[in-house]
Amino acid sequence: MPLRTLPALAAAPLLAAAPALADPRSLVGRSLGTTPEAITAALQAEGYEVLAIDTDDAEYEIEVRWQGARHEIEVARDTGVVREVERDD
Repeated sequence: MPLRTLPALAAAPLLAAAPALADPRSLVGRSLGTTPEAITAALQAEGYEVLAIDTDDAEYEIEVRWQGARHEIEVARDTGVVREVERDD
């Protein structure tokens, strides 16, 4: 193995452990969990600040902050799948 690849291999575990910080719209269709605690943990692991969770009959409405902007994420209560993401201005 050439020596020049060693630094890249050494950094790989650090990159894998870092939060993804993905655009909130990329959450649509993903399952985050079916409880407020699971959803909060999943979002925080990706770098989101969870501000509030409101419960509706069929969904959770989660207010988050990502890169200084507020977003509302709608998650189906029965499946945990993200239905919609809207930016709150």
